[in-house]
Amino acid sequence: MSAHRTIRADELAREAGRYLDVIETFAALGADPHAAARRRAAHQRCSEQRSQQSAREGVLRWTR
Repeated sequence: MSAHRTIRADELAREAGRYLDVIETFAALGADPHAAARRRAAHQRCSEQRSQQSAREGVLRWTR
């Protein structure tokens, strides 16, 4: 069982290495296929944080 896990871990490490190679290639070409998705996710996180902060401030105002 231990040998099987070691082989699987090696396969996973090789796959991760191939993925990083592809990412480096895209970066070298100045291409970023996921830029729009990352931008939308960052905007959504920012909006959620602002929403949570204002909600907390509202609670603090009522408890004072």
